[in-house]
Amino acid sequence: MKRGLFLFFISSFFFSSNAQITWDGGAGTPFWDDAANWSTDVVPAPTDDVLLDNSVVPGSYVVNLPSGAVTVSVNTLAITPTIPNAIRLILPNSNIAEPGLSIAGPGDAMIINRNGIFQNSSGASASPVFSITNTFRINNGGRYIHSTPRGNAAIVSQLSSVAGTENGTFQFDVPVSSHIISLSGRTFGNLELSSTEYGASVTYPANGGMPVTVNGNLLINASTTLTVNFTNDIIVNGNLVMGGASFFNLSNGTANTPVKVKGNITSNGAIMESGTGLPQLQLNGTVNQNITVIGTITNSVTLNINNAAGATLLSTLTLPYHLELTNGRLNTSSLQLLTLLDNATSSAGSSGSFVNGPMRKIGNDNFVFPVGTGSIYAPLGITNVSGELTGDQFTAEYKRANPQSTTPYGPGVGTGLDHVSYVEYWTLEQNTGTSTKNVSLDVHLESFCRVLSSTYVTRWDGLAWSRLATTITFGPTVISGYEIGTIASTAGASGFIAPQIAFTLATDLNFSANPLPINLIAFDASKLSSTKALLNWELSACCSSSAKFELQRAGAAKNFRTIATIGGSETNRYYNYTDNDLQSGINYYRLKMTDADGTVSYSKTVAVLNGAEGLLLTSLIPTIVSGTASLTIASSASQKMDILIVDMQGRLLWKQNWQLTAGSTTVTIATDQLAAGTYQLFGVSSAGKTNVIRFIKQ
Repeated sequence: MKRGLFLFFISSFFFSSNAQITWDGGAGTPFWDDAANWSTDVVPAPTDDVLLDNSVVPGSYVVNLPSGAVTVSVNTLAITPTIPNAIRLILPNSNIAEPGLSIAGPGDAMIINRNGIFQNSSGASASPVFSITNTFRINNGGRYIHSTPRGNAAIVSQLSSVAGTENGTFQFDVPVSSHIISLSGRTFGNLELSSTEYGASVTYPANGGMPVTVNGNLLINASTTLTVNFTNDIIVNGNLVMGGASFFNLSNGTANTPVKVKGNITSNGAIMESGTGLPQLQLNGTVNQNITVIGTITNSVTLNINNAAGATLLSTLTLPYHLELTNGRLNTSSLQLLTLLDNATSSAGSSGSFVNGPMRKIGNDNFVFPVGTGSIYAPLGITNVSGELTGDQFTAEYKRANPQSTTPYGPGVGTGLDHVSYVEYWTLEQNTGTSTKNVSLDVHLESFCRVLSSTYVTRWDGLAWSRLATTITFGPTVISGYEIGTIASTAGASGFIAPQIAFTLATDLNFSANPLPINLIAFDASKLSSTKALLNWELSACCSSSAKFELQRAGAAKNFRTIATIGGSETNRYYNYTDNDLQSGINYYRLKMTDADGTVSYSKTVAVLNGAEGLLLTSLIPTIVSGTASLTIASSASQKMDILIVDMQGRLLWKQNWQLTAGSTTVTIATDQLAAGTYQLFGVSSAGKTNVIRFIKQ
C-alpha cells in the first residue's frame, strides 16, 4: 500500500515538473522568484514550460527576473497577453549573471506574441546575457528590447523569420552612446533603433558583406544614428521611418551600399554618407511609394526609382548627387517639388520612368530635365550660352495639353510658321538668375511630327509663338510614318519669366504635310427631342481626308452598331451628326476612328436618356488613375448631383456637388488626395443613387 502511494507520488511529481507553469500573481508582487506568483506555487525549473498570459491575472502586468548573479533556466517561455493588455518581462540591470536567462527547449523555445514585451536590460559585464539554444520568435505585435550594452549577435542569429513575424519588433535601446549591431546576413521583422535609455544621441554601427532583410519597417527614432558599410543589399520590405535629429549614414567607408525600400519613406532626419562609397537609396516596391522628407539628403547619395507603380512626393525633396530613373514615374507637384542641387545629375529617363510633374535644377550645369506625363517621356534640355551662375534655378515641366487653347497662350504664330502643336508644350521658368540658354525639346512618337527638318523650337512671346533658330541634334528616326528625334535652339534665349516660359513644337508646313497632332479632344451628346439626338466631336487638328469616323449606337446591352460614317477633313476640326432615330430608354454612343494609316481607336462612351428618368455614369477615363480622370454623366434633365468616392470598405473619402444639364456632361475628378488602391465612384441625386464605377489609383 505504501509502495503504491510512493509510486503515485513520483509519477505525479514527474508530470508536474514538465507541465506548463502559468503566472497567477498570487504573491501580489512583480518578482519571478516569488513562488506564490506561479500556478504551482513553485518557481519554474529548467524543465518547465512557462506561460505569461491573462488566463488567471487580468489586465496588464510586469514580471521582473531576479537580481544578482542569478541565472533563470526554463525549457520554453511564451508571453501571450489578451488584447488590449500588455505583459512585459524584464531582465533587470541589477542582474549580472552570464546569462541571466537561459532557454534550452526545442523549436521556437521563446515566443513573444502581440503586446508581449521582453526587455533585456542585463547589467552583466560580458555576454551571453540571454541564451537561447534554438529559435526565438517575435510574432506580429510582439517586441524584444535590447537595453543592455552587451553583445547581440548570438540573440539576433536565433531570430525566426517564419510567416507571422513580419511585424514583430526587435528594438535596440541601449544605455550607452554607441553599440555595434549584428546585421550582416540577418532577417528581422521590424527593426527599431532608439536612444531613450541613454537619454542622449546613440550611434549604431554595422557592416558586412551579406544581405540584410527587414521584413517589416526600419525605424530610426529621434537622436539616433544608424551608420553602415555594406557591400550587399539592405532590404526593407516595409517603410523607412526616421525621427527628428536622426541620421542614416548609408556608407561610412568604401562600400556602395544599396538600401532597397519597398514601402514608404518618411524622414525627419538626415540621409547621408560619410565615406568614399557611392550608396544608393532605391525604391523598389510593387505599389506606389510615398516619399516625405522633412529632413535632408546630403553628400553622394543616389535616389533610384525602380518601381513600375511609381513613387509620389508628399513633401519637397532636394537631391545633392544623382537621380537614377530605372523604372516607374516620380510624381511631383508645385508644392511637392523635386530639386537637384548644383552639380547634381540625373540619368536619362524612358517612357517607363520619368518625373511626372515639375522639377527644379540649381546651378550652372548643362542639364536635361527627365520630364513627361502619362506614358510619354518628353525631356527638355538647357545648355549654357552666357551669364550662368551656380545659384541659377530653373523649373521645368511637360504638359500634355493644347497650348493654343491654354490660358495665357493662344494659336497665333510668328512669321514663317504655319501652326504649333495641339497636344503638348513645356514650361521652363528661371526662378533665380538671368542667364542665357539654348533649349532642346524631345520630338517623340506622340508629337505626331512627319517632317523633323521642318519642325522648330518655339516660345510664347506674350502675343504669339515665335520661332527660334533650330537645329536637329538627334534623328530623325522614322516610326509608323512619324519622325522622332531632338531639336534645339541655337541663338540663345533669356528672360524665362511668366508668361514667356512656354515652349512647344511648330512647323512651316500645313496640316496635311506635318500635322504635329491628330487627337480627339471632345465627344458629347445631347437630346434634341424624343426622336433626335445631336452628337458633336472636336479634333486637336485637321486630319487626313482618308480618315473616317464611324458613329456607333447601342442600347442597354451595349451591342454597338454603326449608324453613320463621316469622312475626315483637312480644313475642319469640328464635326457633328444628328441621330434622327433616337430609341426609347438608354442610348449609348461612341466613335470608331480609323486614321489614314489604318490605325483604329475608339472614343469614350456617352449616353442620352430618352423617356428614362434619372442619371447614368457612362464612363470614367482612365480607370487606372494617377492624377485626374474624366467622368461622363448622362442626365434626363437639368439637376444637381453629388459625386462620391468611397474605398472598398465603404468609407467616404471625397464628395462634390455638380449642376448637370440634360444630356451628357463631362466633369474632371481629382484623385491627388487618394492613396494608392481601389475605389468606387457613384452619384446621388433626388432621384436616388446611380450606378457604380470602380477605379484604381496608382
